[in-house]
Amino acid sequence: MDKIRIRVLVNNNAIPSWRTEHGLSLALEYGGEWLLFDTGAGEALPENLRLSNMNPDDFKMLILSHGHNDHTGGLEWILPRMPDVKIFHAPGIEVKRYSLHPGQPPHDISLPEAGAAALRRHKSVKVVSGFEEIAPGVFFTGEIERHSAEDCGGPFY
Repeated sequence: MDKIRIRVLVNNNAIPSWRTEHGLSLALEYGGEWLLFDTGAGEALPENLRLSNMNPDDFKMLILSHGHNDHTGGLEWILPRMPDVKIFHAPGIEVKRYSLHPGQPPHDISLPEAGAAALRRHKSVKVVSGFEEIAPGVFFTGEIERHSAEDCGGPFY
C-alpha cells in the first residue's frame, strides 16, 4: 500500500516566512501524484505554493471539503492555472452559508462568487453524494451530517 504524504499549504499557523490565514489547504501525495485538498481563503495559497516549490499544474485532482470561504477562497486564482485538474465535491457547495454570533449581524461565509463562477466553468467537475473511490486508494466520504452547533464548531447556518 502506498503511503500518503501531506504538505500543509494554508493554515492558521505556518513556518517562518510562510503566509498564514484562517483557512485550510493541503497538498497530498499518494501513488506518485499530487492532490490538492481545499484552497484556503485565497490570499496565502499562491505564495505558499511558490515557497513549497509547487505549481498549480502539479495537481491531478482537487478535492473540496465544503463550501465555506476559508476552504474555497483560492478557487478564483487557482482554477485558471489548472485547466485539466479533476474536481470532486459534495452536493450543495454553492449553497449560501452564514455564521451568526451573539450581538452581531449574520456574516456570509459562502464560497465566493468568483470562485463559484470558475467552478461552474471548469470542464471536469464531479459531484459526489456518498462514499466513493475517486482514484485508486483515494476515497471521498460524502457529506458528514451535523446535528448541533457543537458538531461544527459554531453557530453556522
